[in-house]
Amino acid sequence: MIRNYILSLLLLTVFGFVAESSYAQGSCGTPVGLQVSVAGNQVTFSWTGTGGADIHAILLRNEQTGENSKGYSSVGAGFATMTVPPGIYKWRVKSLCNTAARTTEDASEWVWGGTFTMVKTNVYIPQAHAGCDQTDVPGTSTGLSAMSPLDGTGQWKIVSGAGGSFSDASSPVSAFTGISGTTYILRWTVSNESGSTFHDVLVRFCAPPSQADAGTDQLNLYNPASLAASGTGLWTIVNGEGGIFSNPLSATSTFTGVPGRTYVLRWIVSNACGINSDDVTVNFADGAYLNPVLTYGAVADIEGNNYATIQIGTQTWMAENLRTATYNDGTPIPNVNDGATWGNLTTGAWSHYNNDVSYNVPYGKLYNWYAVNTGKLCPQGWRIPTIQDLVSLSYYENSSYGGLKATGNKTDGTGLWKSPNSGATNNLGFSGLPGGMRWGGDGSSFLMDEYGYWWVDDNTQYGGTSYMYFMAYNSANFSYQSPAPTIRDGYSCRCVKD
Repeated sequence: MIRNYILSLLLLTVFGFVAESSYAQGSCGTPVGLQVSVAGNQVTFSWTGTGGADIHAILLRNEQTGENSKGYSSVGAGFATMTVPPGIYKWRVKSLCNTAARTTEDASEWVWGGTFTMVKTNVYIPQAHAGCDQTDVPGTSTGLSAMSPLDGTGQWKIVSGAGGSFSDASSPVSAFTGISGTTYILRWTVSNESGSTFHDVLVRFCAPPSQADAGTDQLNLYNPASLAASGTGLWTIVNGEGGIFSNPLSATSTFTGVPGRTYVLRWIVSNACGINSDDVTVNFADGAYLNPVLTYGAVADIEGNNYATIQIGTQTWMAENLRTATYNDGTPIPNVNDGATWGNLTTGAWSHYNNDVSYNVPYGKLYNWYAVNTGKLCPQGWRIPTIQDLVSLSYYENSSYGGLKATGNKTDGTGLWKSPNSGATNNLGFSGLPGGMRWGGDGSSFLMDEYGYWWVDDNTQYGGTSYMYFMAYNSANFSYQSPAPTIRDGYSCRCVKD
C-alpha cells in the first residue's frame, strides 16, 4: 500500500528557527542552522555548520508508545535522515566528537527540544469484500469469509433479516447465527483515516422441507391411478413390479400398474437442509374380466370404492357391479343377513351372495328395490339405468354380438361364467358378470355363475314389482324383464353417468 506522509511540526521554538541556545552543549559543539523537513515517510535534520563536531546524533521518542529511536549523521555530513512511522514525537540533536561516541553517549544527557506529529495523508482507501453469497445453508450457523483489511479495521452489521448475531463483529471470519428459513443481508465495512467502503453478502438458512404427504391409499383401482401428493418432490416405487409414472416429478402424476398387483409408492421431498418421504399403497383390481384392449376410466363411490368405467356410444357405464354400503348422502344402508328378515323388508338393504363377503369383489353387493328406489345408491352424477338407457345399450349390443358379457368360463379357468358362456366377446367392455341373486321370499341365494341380474330404475311398477335386466351363461345377449319377480329380490346394480 502506498503511503505519503506530511510532517506537522509543533515546536516549542518556531519551525526552522536556529535555536542553538536551547540545546545542551556537547563537548564538540552544536550544529548551526538546524532545519527539519520531510519527504515521504522520512524526516531529515539538516544544518549549515557542524559546530566542530564530526557526528550528530538524533533521538526521537514516540509520545504514544514511549519508544525511542536514534539516528546519526555520517562523519562530516550536514544532515541525518530517519524513517518515521506515524505518531507524535519529541526530538533532540546531540553533538558527538567521533564515531566511538555512538556507544558511549549517555541518554540521560538528552534534553528534549520540541515535538512534531507525523500523520498520514492521501492514504489508499481499502476496498471491502464480504465474501461470496451463501444460499441454502443447513442449520442456523455459518462462518463468514470477508477480506481482512491491510490498513484499517472492519465491522459487520445486519442490513436485513431478523434475529441474527455475530460471534465477533470485528472479525472478517466471524461466525454468524440466524434463524432457519431466514435470508440475511450482512454488510462488511472497512475504514481507516481516509474513509470507508462496504460490501454486502447474502446468507440464507434453508428450512427443512415440509413433511411429505403422498395422499391416501387407493385400493381396487383400474388403470391409471391418479396420485394426489402435495408439494414438489419425486415419486419412486418401493414395492411392486411393472408400474410406471406418467411424470415422477409431478405430485399429481398418474400411475399405471399391472392388474391384480399391489404397489407401495413413495413421495420424496428434499432440499439442501433435509429429506423426508411418505408412502401410499395403490392396489389394482385383478380385472381379468375386463377387455384388455379397451381403455377404461374410473369412478369412486362415497366410500372410496373404485370402479372401472367404459364409454359405450354416448353413454358412460360402470364396468363393475356396485359395492357401496352407504347412500351417496352418507346414510348407511343396512346389511341384512337373516333370510326371513330379508323377505319381509319394506326398506332398503343389501347383502352378499350367501352372506359371503368374499363375493364382494368382483361380484359386488345385492340390493333390494327399496334401496334402488331411494335414488341415492349411485355416486353423485351417476344413476341406476332406465329403460331408455337399456334401449340405447341394446342398440350397440346388436351391432356387437356378445359384446356385453365378460369372456371365458370357470370350467377351463379362463373366466367367471359357467360353461359354455355362449357368444361372449366383451367387445363393448361392459364386462357383465354372473353374480346370481337373492330371492325375496326366504332370502336364499342362487344362480351364481349362471346368471347376472341388474336393477332398472323405472317409476312404472306392476303389482309391487319393477324392471330388471339379466344375462345368462347360455346366451350371448342380455334381456330385460317386467315386472321383476319381486321388489324384495336382491340384484346387482350398475350405474350410468348422468
